[in-house]
This record gives sequence, C-alpha cells and structure tokens, in this order.
Amino acid sequence: MVVAVAAATAAVHAGHTQAVDVKEASISEKLVLPEESLWIKQGMLEKKQVGATVTWNLRIAVLTKDALFFAKPGTRNILDEIPLDQIVNILEEFNQEGIKDNFVRDIILETSPDGINSGRTFTYRAESHEHNHWLEAVKNARMRKLEAIEYARLLEKGKLRKIRAA
Repeated sequence: MVVAVAAATAAVHAGHTQAVDVKEASISEKLVLPEESLWIKQGMLEKKQVGATVTWNLRIAVLTKDALFFAKPGTRNILDEIPLDQIVNILEEFNQEGIKDNFVRDIILETSPDGINSGRTFTYRAESHEHNHWLEAVKNARMRKLEAIEYARLLEKGKLRKIRAA
C-alpha cells in the first residue's frame, strides 16, 4: 500500500491532474519468481532457521543472472532474494547432522552489510548429488555478475570502448 500511495503522490506532484486509482495489493502477490526463460538453475534447497532449535525448511530455489530467489514449495511467491552482486562470501561447511540423510554439506552465503539483506548470512543445503552443482552454479553466476558490473563501470568511465560487430 505504501508503494501505491507514493506512486500516486508522485503523479500528483508531477502535474498529472487525472484521478489516480490506488488499489491495495499485498506485496507478496507482486513478488513472484521470474519467468522460467531467465532461470540458470532451479531446484529444491533447505534453508537453515535458527531459533530455540535449528530447523530446516524446504524451499524452491531459482538462480538467475542477477539473483538467487526462494519460494515455498507449491507457490511462486518470493520469500527471500539474494542479489548475486551483494554476496561477499560463499562457503561450504560439513554438516555432521546430515550424515544420516541425503543432506551432508551446507552452502553458506554471506551478504554485504550495505545490501538489501543487511549483512545477513544464509545457510542452505542441497541433496548430496546436487550440492556441487548448486555451489558451482552460484559461484559462476556471481562471478559473471561482478564481471558485468565492472565492465559497465569501465565503459562508463571511458576506459573501454565498445567493439561493434561489422
């Protein structure tokens, strides 16, 4: 609702005199997983939640060239988003609890304190046969994202010239 009110206020201040229709919509209804053509990798991961006890919650994970998204199974509504350029560290940790099941190693994503996740650390685990695939996919997508940002920065500063195809 706050976003809709802000947009309506901006329209009025910009000189638009027509009536602005403001409809209340839940933010979770608007934040859905990206279209499948943008996916690099998709699958199920478990997210570690630490409270009075440690629990693992099953999540749909979708990796794109820009972010890693999470949703509850059976929905497309985003629960968490981790922009790849805001991941400052990717670690893996052996999980001794996981020896008894198919989840044996944790993937730990540390985020930038200045980013949308305010420095949160996320811990996930994949089934053992998928662990390395997820770890490499996230590392590679993050590296490509950081390279694209650096390339754009250098272009903007005039330190690189775009090469046009003939």
